[in-house]
Amino acid sequence: MTDRPKILLIGPGALGLFYTSRLADKAEIAVAARSDYETAKARGGYQLRSKQLGDFFFRPRILKAGVKPDFEPDYLFVCLKVTDGLDQPALCADAVGKNTTIVIIQNGLGNEEPFRAAFPENEIISTAAYLGASRPEPGTVLHTDGGKLFFGEYPASVPQTEKLQWLADAFNAANIPTKIVSNVQEERWRKLLWNASFNPVSVLGGDADSAVMLSTDNAENLIRRLMLELCAIAESEGIHLPEQAVTDMIEYTRAFAAYKPSMLQDFNAKRPLEVESIVGSPVKIARKNGVPAPMLETVYALMKLITRKK
Repeated sequence: MTDRPKILLIGPGALGLFYTSRLADKAEIAVAARSDYETAKARGGYQLRSKQLGDFFFRPRILKAGVKPDFEPDYLFVCLKVTDGLDQPALCADAVGKNTTIVIIQNGLGNEEPFRAAFPENEIISTAAYLGASRPEPGTVLHTDGGKLFFGEYPASVPQTEKLQWLADAFNAANIPTKIVSNVQEERWRKLLWNASFNPVSVLGGDADSAVMLSTDNAENLIRRLMLELCAIAESEGIHLPEQAVTDMIEYTRAFAAYKPSMLQDFNAKRPLEVESIVGSPVKIARKNGVPAPMLETVYALMKLITRKK
């Protein structure tokens, strides 16, 4: 790998654009743009606004999504939403070279396995990301708060590589707190405590942001009970998340700037929701392992009703 590695972003939503933009002075970056290709191409990039990091303009090489790149990326950042019917490895196949490291920055569980099956010889790095960001208009990203990352090899038995270390060092140098962990699946479950509670409740609660969801005892209790069920499900998979992890996550959110979760942003924009990856995946694990999860089952059933095809 060269001193300035090549990074290709597939899935340039708020999260993907935010993270890749932080590496713009350390790597050659290309973006496979989709819905806002014309806007980004005309502007020559993306405007990022952040109270914490300052406003800046991100000028990657802009490719049209679906067009085979004329280079082999050192890193392929997969930041696509995990929605029904999308074969993500097939979508990425033309961009994966012999030495491409696949970096999965997504919500939910089980995202890595399809890529492992499709690209068994490629290094896969999985992540847990804590970021408040949105796309208020085409070609623009608004960073509200947060940004910390946890990185780990997938599967956990794979030795850590220089490419993983470079990525962590690069993000830390760009003021994105980043930690390499030996078992990234534990961090993905910990992040699921937030995603599988705040995300669906924000929709079911009628356009409720994170501050609203913690503004009443009833709503906070609902969030807490959902998280405790998720802890029990994680335990059945050999992932121990103590009850303190629930309290810590709630207090972390209370200190976070009021934020509309990604599922609510997608719902308001009439985009497909990540119901199966975020809520359905732990429900199915609970059923498989015989773990009672009545609150999560209820939320899942209601979300499936909201997202049913007309």
